[in-house]
Amino acid sequence: MFQRRLIVFIAFLLLGLGILIARLAWLQLAASGDYRKLIRIRQQRQPEWLDNTVRGTIYDCRGQALARDEPSYDLYLHYHLTRLYDPGFREEEENRYLRQQRGKDRMDARLYLETRYDPQQQQADQLVEELANRIGIPAVTLRESIRQINDKIFLLRLSIARRNYCRQTNQPFIPALGREAMLREFAAVEPDESIRNQWIQDTNLREMQQFHKVLGALSEDRALAVEDMLAGTFETNRTAAQPSIPMKSYVAIRVGKTRKYPYDQSACHLIGHLGSVPDELIQAEETES
Repeated sequence: MFQRRLIVFIAFLLLGLGILIARLAWLQLAASGDYRKLIRIRQQRQPEWLDNTVRGTIYDCRGQALARDEPSYDLYLHYHLTRLYDPGFREEEENRYLRQQRGKDRMDARLYLETRYDPQQQQADQLVEELANRIGIPAVTLRESIRQINDKIFLLRLSIARRNYCRQTNQPFIPALGREAMLREFAAVEPDESIRNQWIQDTNLREMQQFHKVLGALSEDRALAVEDMLAGTFETNRTAAQPSIPMKSYVAIRVGKTRKYPYDQSACHLIGHLGSVPDELIQAEETES
């Protein structure tokens, strides 16, 4: 009886050990790629800084404010809107379509992209023009800010894709600064441009699902004008038969804080006041000299 119980107990132990080994093997062999991808995405996240730091107001001895916090109204656009102005976005979507749709050619891909993204592009153009009018700046200035956002995200994707490629292919990784230098170093380790582009296109960042600051320090009136436009309460030149722009969901006005120095550099770091030097200190200094 005792030996039978011992055999059953050992069998349970072996069964549990077998389950653990099978689980570890599954994690290492089957799911390792997904977990490595998740780790890379987490490592790509930028550090989160404390935005609501309380600095307070600095006064001088007469109660005049030398430094204070004031609200800042900033215009943010989502990457799903800014990417429409990236020349490489259509090419990336075309290559992705051809990889997913076997048997399709370039003409099919371009027809698909025109059907899907041309209406979005038209809506985005109208929205950018309207935003520029509300803010009081040329539309070309707003498009330049959008271009800078797209370039920043592409540069980040290029840097991470090149690092991941060198790591997985055991190629030497040479640090480089700037777009042209990174592209040159990437081409040195992988001559095939299509492979390089696929690595870049397969690099997804958290920034590609976020809003990005386009313009800062808007006046309160300009910010309210944009808010009214987004709410649909502002009069527009469009007829009632025209549909509202769904791209509005990719626009946001965010309120932050900015540091203001009423006396500019002359008193921005001054706390208190400077008084005259007492006569006895002056006489003592002269006697010592």
